[in-house]
Amino acid sequence: MLGFCIKKTFFDIWDNLFLLLLINIGFILMLGVVIYLPSLLSFSPFLSVSGLSLGILLFSVYLGGAVKMTKEMSDFRSVSISSLPRYIRENLIPSLAIGGIAILQIVLFSVIFPFYMNIGGIIGLGVASLLFWTSFIWWLASQYYWPLYCRLESNIGKSLKKSVLLFFDNTGFTLFLGLGSLFLLVISGFTAFLVPGFAAILLWHQVAFKLRLYKYDYLEENPGADRKRIPWAVLVQEDREKLGPRSLKGMIFPWKE
Repeated sequence: MLGFCIKKTFFDIWDNLFLLLLINIGFILMLGVVIYLPSLLSFSPFLSVSGLSLGILLFSVYLGGAVKMTKEMSDFRSVSISSLPRYIRENLIPSLAIGGIAILQIVLFSVIFPFYMNIGGIIGLGVASLLFWTSFIWWLASQYYWPLYCRLESNIGKSLKKSVLLFFDNTGFTLFLGLGSLFLLVISGFTAFLVPGFAAILLWHQVAFKLRLYKYDYLEENPGADRKRIPWAVLVQEDREKLGPRSLKGMIFPWKE
């Protein structure tokens, strides 16, 4: 299943490369707002912090629209950049919620975490350690937030709760998902985040969750089944057929296939 997850994501990226490029240009512009707006308002600490918060919220709102586009891509559906404004409006509230959480994490690590580290001792180090590991777990669990919201839950609270539950129920897979996200982020740096970029990371999350969801559909239909022996080959067969017998050679030299 892990191998097919990588393969499907790769070819989904290839099939939607130009569209992902356009989405990533928007992400770069939003990232510019996050970085430069606080510096433009640096003459006032309050305005600078407000500018950073506003930039993060704008980035999150844009991300909410891009998420829905990548969801359609992972479902083998055609999608147009013209749909982005509508998707942004549809996901406005959950986008602001996740943006608020991002701002809270920045406050935790820029103000509260250093405070307790400076206190030292058992209490200081204990609280600092708790903050670090809580944030680390949330970073991994948050990879499920948008796929959950788009596919199962139109409720912010339930999506947040189930994201954490999915982390603990699929810890190994979540770490694999996190490493994949980190890899895509690192290689994106070599192209100034144009390719594969943030959009490809969102697509990676959507594909991974879509495939992982088959496990829960199977367990629901087979209550007595062994959770450690999921017939992945059968469960992903339909997606495998839709993807087709594709290869790197066929992608670059289709006439030789």
